[in-house]
Amino acid sequence: MSNVKIVTTKPSRFGQKMNFPIDGEKNISNDGIVEVSQDAADLLVGKGAGWEYANKSAKTKKEAKVAEKVVEVAEEVTEEIVEESNDANGGDTQAVDLNEYTAKELKAMCSDAGLPKSAWKNLNKGKLVTYLSDKM
Repeated sequence: MSNVKIVTTKPSRFGQKMNFPIDGEKNISNDGIVEVSQDAADLLVGKGAGWEYANKSAKTKKEAKVAEKVVEVAEEVTEEIVEESNDANGGDTQAVDLNEYTAKELKAMCSDAGLPKSAWKNLNKGKLVTYLSDKM
């Protein structure tokens, strides 16, 4: 069975480890590319789960980089919100950098906090950071 390269359209997956159907755990490059079996690639790309074949086009990579920049800006805004919140509370609270957590850990925080699952279950890491920051 041959392996093929696929690229994620979700920047939150860049540089992460992910458990893939059929193939198990794999490392995703900082460019969002990972090599998987043909069967796994067909399944992921066919489901429209945020994956495309890497050789499809350079446009996908460009769009992913733009999306990554949007996530970076959102994370910066989140940090500012946390800092402003600390200032408003007299500095008594300690800032928590949610960007240091994985999406899985952030979802566990949402669950532990009793937040409605329908509001956060499909969010990527950047949106989870923003969502949790708004709830703090």
